[in-house]
Amino acid sequence: MNDAEHQLIRDEFALIDTKNGDQLREFFLRYSFLSTTDFASILSLSTTFIRRYKRRAGFRRASAPDVVPNVSPTRNTVDNIEPFVDTADWWILHYKERGYGRAKLQRASGLGVGTVRLRIKKHCGWKSYNEAMKSKHPCNNLEWLTKHYVDEQLSMRACAKLAGVSDDTLKCWLLRAGIEIRHINHGPIVGKDRGKQAG
Repeated sequence: MNDAEHQLIRDEFALIDTKNGDQLREFFLRYSFLSTTDFASILSLSTTFIRRYKRRAGFRRASAPDVVPNVSPTRNTVDNIEPFVDTADWWILHYKERGYGRAKLQRASGLGVGTVRLRIKKHCGWKSYNEAMKSKHPCNNLEWLTKHYVDEQLSMRACAKLAGVSDDTLKCWLLRAGIEIRHINHGPIVGKDRGKQAG
Protein backbone atom coordinates (compact mmCIF):
# COMPACT_ATOMS: atom_id res chain seq x y z
CA MET A 1 0.00 0.00 0.00
CA ASN A 2 1.20 3.49 -0.79
CA ASP A 3 0.96 6.71 1.20
CA ALA A 4 -2.26 7.78 -0.51
CA GLU A 5 -3.99 4.55 0.54
CA HIS A 6 -2.69 4.98 4.09
CA GLN A 7 -4.09 8.50 4.18
CA LEU A 8 -7.46 7.20 2.93
CA ILE A 9 -7.57 4.68 5.79
CA ARG A 10 -6.62 7.39 8.30
CA ASP A 11 -9.36 9.72 6.99
CA GLU A 12 -11.94 6.96 7.14
CA PHE A 13 -10.93 6.02 10.69
CA ALA A 14 -11.20 9.68 11.77
CA LEU A 15 -14.90 9.66 10.82
CA ILE A 16 -15.65 6.58 12.95
CA ASP A 17 -17.14 6.82 16.44
CA THR A 18 -14.68 4.55 18.26
CA LYS A 19 -17.28 3.83 20.95
CA ASN A 20 -19.58 2.30 18.33
CA GLY A 21 -18.74 -1.39 17.93
CA ASP A 22 -20.69 -1.76 14.67
CA GLN A 23 -18.78 1.03 12.92
CA LEU A 24 -15.47 -0.37 14.15
CA ARG A 25 -16.46 -3.85 12.96
CA GLU A 26 -17.28 -2.62 9.46
CA PHE A 27 -13.98 -0.74 9.32
CA PHE A 28 -11.87 -3.75 10.41
CA LEU A 29 -13.73 -6.13 8.09
CA ARG A 30 -13.19 -3.77 5.14
CA TYR A 31 -9.43 -3.94 5.75
CA SER A 32 -9.30 -7.51 7.03
CA PHE A 33 -6.05 -8.13 5.16
CA LEU A 34 -4.23 -5.76 7.55
CA SER A 35 -2.79 -7.04 10.83
CA THR A 36 -3.01 -5.32 14.20
CA THR A 37 0.54 -4.07 13.74
CA ASP A 38 -0.32 -2.69 10.28
CA PHE A 39 -3.30 -0.78 11.69
CA ALA A 40 -1.15 0.59 14.53
CA SER A 41 1.49 1.78 12.08
CA ILE A 42 -0.95 3.37 9.62
CA LEU A 43 -3.12 5.06 12.29
CA SER A 44 -0.18 6.05 14.52
CA LEU A 45 -1.70 4.24 17.49
CA SER A 46 -0.33 1.58 19.78
CA THR A 47 -1.20 -2.08 19.19
CA THR A 48 -2.92 -1.99 22.62
CA PHE A 49 -5.42 0.59 21.34
CA ILE A 50 -6.01 -1.37 18.13
CA ARG A 51 -6.67 -4.56 20.10
CA ARG A 52 -9.05 -2.66 22.37
CA TYR A 53 -10.97 -1.35 19.35
CA LYS A 54 -11.06 -4.86 17.85
CA ARG A 55 -12.48 -6.29 21.07
CA ARG A 56 -15.08 -3.55 21.07
CA ALA A 57 -15.92 -4.56 17.50
CA GLY A 58 -16.44 -8.16 18.65
CA PHE A 59 -13.16 -9.73 17.55
CA ARG A 60 -11.25 -12.01 19.89
CA ARG A 61 -7.55 -11.76 20.49
CA ALA A 62 -6.29 -15.23 19.67
CA SER A 63 -3.59 -17.00 17.75
CA ALA A 64 -6.04 -17.22 14.85
CA PRO A 65 -6.15 -14.37 12.28
CA ASP A 66 -6.91 -10.93 13.71
CA VAL A 67 -10.36 -10.70 12.16
CA VAL A 68 -11.93 -13.88 13.54
CA PRO A 69 -15.36 -12.85 14.85
CA ASN A 70 -16.35 -13.38 18.48
CA VAL A 71 -17.18 -17.05 18.01
CA SER A 72 -15.46 -19.64 20.17
CA PRO A 73 -12.88 -21.52 18.11
CA THR A 74 -12.24 -25.21 18.67
CA ARG A 75 -11.04 -25.57 22.24
CA ASN A 76 -8.75 -28.01 23.94
CA THR A 77 -10.98 -30.96 24.86
CA VAL A 78 -8.23 -33.02 26.50
CA ASP A 79 -8.53 -33.98 30.19
CA ASN A 80 -12.30 -33.51 30.43
CA ILE A 81 -12.26 -29.77 29.85
CA GLU A 82 -15.81 -28.73 29.08
CA PRO A 83 -16.46 -26.34 26.16
CA PHE A 84 -15.62 -22.83 27.32
CA VAL A 85 -18.44 -20.72 28.71
CA ASP A 86 -17.38 -17.61 30.62
CA THR A 87 -19.41 -18.31 33.78
CA ALA A 88 -18.49 -18.75 37.44
CA ASP A 89 -19.55 -22.43 37.25
CA TRP A 90 -17.04 -23.20 34.47
CA TRP A 91 -14.14 -21.58 36.35
CA ILE A 92 -15.03 -23.22 39.67
CA LEU A 93 -15.41 -26.65 38.04
CA HIS A 94 -12.05 -26.55 36.28
CA TYR A 95 -9.87 -24.53 38.67
CA LYS A 96 -11.16 -25.54 42.11
CA GLU A 97 -12.75 -28.96 41.63
CA ARG A 98 -10.55 -30.45 38.91
CA GLY A 99 -7.43 -28.51 39.88
CA TYR A 100 -6.36 -27.36 36.40
CA GLY A 101 -3.61 -24.74 36.26
CA ARG A 102 -3.79 -21.30 34.71
CA ALA A 103 -1.87 -22.30 31.57
CA LYS A 104 -4.30 -25.12 30.77
CA LEU A 105 -7.30 -22.86 31.45
CA GLN A 106 -5.78 -20.21 29.21
CA ARG A 107 -5.47 -22.71 26.34
CA ALA A 108 -9.01 -24.00 26.92
CA SER A 109 -10.61 -20.57 27.10
CA GLY A 110 -8.54 -18.72 24.50
CA LEU A 111 -8.20 -15.78 26.92
CA GLY A 112 -5.01 -13.92 27.78
CA VAL A 113 -2.88 -14.59 30.86
CA GLY A 114 -4.08 -11.51 32.72
CA THR A 115 -7.75 -12.17 31.94
CA VAL A 116 -7.49 -15.77 33.17
CA ARG A 117 -5.82 -14.56 36.37
CA LEU A 118 -8.63 -12.03 36.95
CA ARG A 119 -11.37 -14.61 36.29
CA ILE A 120 -9.80 -17.06 38.76
CA LYS A 121 -9.45 -14.30 41.37
CA LYS A 122 -13.07 -13.22 40.83
CA HIS A 123 -14.75 -16.64 40.76
CA CYS A 124 -12.46 -18.95 42.73
CA GLY A 125 -10.15 -16.95 44.96
CA TRP A 126 -6.43 -17.71 45.06
CA LYS A 127 -4.89 -20.77 46.63
CA SER A 128 -2.66 -19.82 49.53
CA TYR A 129 1.07 -20.36 49.05
CA ASN A 130 1.06 -23.33 51.46
CA GLU A 131 -1.94 -24.92 49.73
CA ALA A 132 -0.40 -24.45 46.30
CA MET A 133 2.99 -25.80 47.39
CA LYS A 134 1.61 -28.67 49.50
CA SER A 135 2.57 -32.08 48.20
CA LYS A 136 -0.25 -34.43 47.25
CA HIS A 137 1.77 -37.36 48.66
CA PRO A 138 -0.51 -39.59 50.81
CA CYS A 139 1.95 -39.49 53.73
CA ASN A 140 2.13 -35.68 53.80
CA ASN A 141 -0.56 -35.16 56.41
CA LEU A 142 -0.58 -34.45 60.12
CA GLU A 143 -2.12 -37.80 61.08
CA TRP A 144 0.52 -39.93 59.33
CA LEU A 145 3.43 -37.76 60.48
CA THR A 146 2.22 -37.70 64.10
CA LYS A 147 1.65 -41.45 64.16
CA HIS A 148 5.09 -42.39 62.85
CA TYR A 149 7.36 -39.59 64.00
CA VAL A 150 5.78 -38.58 67.31
CA ASP A 151 3.85 -41.61 68.63
CA GLU A 152 6.10 -44.42 67.34
CA GLN A 153 9.24 -42.25 67.80
CA LEU A 154 10.68 -43.34 64.44
CA SER A 155 13.66 -41.37 63.21
CA MET A 156 13.30 -38.87 60.39
CA ARG A 157 15.27 -41.19 58.12
CA ALA A 158 13.01 -44.17 58.96
CA CYS A 159 9.88 -42.09 58.29
CA ALA A 160 11.36 -40.84 55.01
CA LYS A 161 12.15 -44.42 53.97
CA LEU A 162 8.59 -45.54 54.81
CA ALA A 163 7.14 -42.64 52.78
CA GLY A 164 9.60 -43.19 49.91
CA VAL A 165 10.96 -39.65 50.01
CA SER A 166 14.24 -37.95 50.93
CA ASP A 167 15.12 -36.87 54.47
CA ASP A 168 14.95 -33.21 53.43
CA THR A 169 11.44 -33.64 52.02
CA LEU A 170 10.23 -35.26 55.22
CA LYS A 171 11.83 -32.49 57.26
CA CYS A 172 9.88 -29.90 55.21
CA TRP A 173 6.65 -31.82 55.82
CA LEU A 174 7.29 -31.87 59.57
CA LEU A 175 8.06 -28.15 59.70
CA ARG A 176 4.95 -27.26 57.67
CA ALA A 177 2.82 -29.47 59.93
CA GLY A 178 4.23 -27.66 62.98
CA ILE A 179 5.81 -30.81 64.44
CA GLU A 180 8.95 -30.29 66.50
CA ILE A 181 12.03 -31.92 64.99
CA ARG A 182 14.27 -33.98 67.30
CA HIS A 183 18.05 -34.24 67.16
CA ILE A 184 19.42 -37.73 66.64
CA ASN A 185 20.15 -37.95 70.38
CA HIS A 186 16.65 -36.60 71.20
CA GLY A 187 18.27 -33.40 72.43
CA PRO A 188 17.26 -29.81 71.65
CA ILE A 189 14.51 -29.08 69.14
CA VAL A 190 15.42 -27.87 65.68
CA GLY A 191 13.22 -25.56 63.62
CA LYS A 192 11.09 -22.62 64.70
CA ASP A 193 12.33 -22.67 68.31
CA ARG A 194 15.99 -23.17 67.37
CA GLY A 195 16.89 -19.52 68.21
CA LYS A 196 15.13 -19.58 71.58
CA GLN A 197 16.89 -22.79 72.66
CA ALA A 198 20.31 -21.44 71.68
CA GLY A 199 19.84 -18.23 73.69
